[in-house]
Amino acid sequence: MPATLSQNETRPPQRLQRAQQHGFLNARCRDSEGLIRNYGLWCWRMGVPMVWYERRSAGSRFTRVHLEMLTTPFVLSVRGHAALIAVSAPVVQARHATIMGHGALWEMVPSHAADDFARSVFRAVRGPGSYEATPKPVDIPVGGNLLRFKPKLALRA
Repeated sequence: MPATLSQNETRPPQRLQRAQQHGFLNARCRDSEGLIRNYGLWCWRMGVPMVWYERRSAGSRFTRVHLEMLTTPFVLSVRGHAALIAVSAPVVQARHATIMGHGALWEMVPSHAADDFARSVFRAVRGPGSYEATPKPVDIPVGGNLLRFKPKLALRA
């Protein structure tokens, strides 16, 4: 018999609880959008990278794995890029992987390997030297002496 909760208490879904414990979310379910939103908010509050995976389509044998660094004040370093490439090379072909400073996307991860792959991605990103502080944006002085570039003609190929 499940434990009863008072009216003021709400328990997060089990998938969300598991995601908070393990560091990645299995979003292969019906209400995945709301679950991803809640998990993203939790990751942002905690300052951890957001890793989740979802179905490519209803009957697909493959899974799509996401990494978002926008929930942290960091970007991937060169070492982080290398670690993610090393983790993904045995599982996903290079043409199905996109790794950038603020996140990554793997399109064709076999469904049976998605859980272990997401765990490996989270561990690789959290490793020492895998991330660095986000560079501050350049301040452009208002009314300063800026050269404005206006091309007169479009270049032809």
